[in-house]
Amino acid sequence: MSDSGDPEDEQNGVLAELRKNEALAKIRHSEVLGELKQINNFLVTTSGQKWHTVKEGKVPVLITPTLFSLRDINTVRQEFSAELWFEVFYKDPELKGIKDRKEVNWVDQWDPWIVLRNTVTVDNLMYKVNLIPRVGEEVPIVHIFRKVRATFKTKMDLSDFPFDHQKLTVQLMSGWSTMRVELRKNYGSKDILATDDF
Repeated sequence: MSDSGDPEDEQNGVLAELRKNEALAKIRHSEVLGELKQINNFLVTTSGQKWHTVKEGKVPVLITPTLFSLRDINTVRQEFSAELWFEVFYKDPELKGIKDRKEVNWVDQWDPWIVLRNTVTVDNLMYKVNLIPRVGEEVPIVHIFRKVRATFKTKMDLSDFPFDHQKLTVQLMSGWSTMRVELRKNYGSKDILATDDF
């Protein structure tokens, strides 16, 4: 074995490295807080229209889900596979005056971060973002269309098997806190269930 040097020097080196990492973590924490403050600033809305909520700083996000195709139900694993389409609608004051989606850098743009919560696997088949201009308003509606094929986990009651009926649940959520995003069903559109596979 080679001599690693003075243990006290080694300990001091480790402590110095820890202090350096702690200082870097504080800087990063400060940067993250700054980014969050910036996000919070443009999430605060002042309009009293239906696209905005009375709760300050909360962005209402309307969702229209479509279960397009049910693929498979596995009662042993308590899973089912399906193709799901869903549309997301929200307003972002930062897009005031913009009418064409090509004018927006979508990589840097805030979005409601909608995720499927009870999935085992997800294949993203399509993701499109568009802007819907509103007559008499400067802030357009952001429209996201997402198409996925996924395997979902759900609790099944098999006590009446093989004559059972199951509720196959798809759980959508936002990665943001409920203090910032309020998910709402889009009652302006009809629920659609394709019956081709039934």
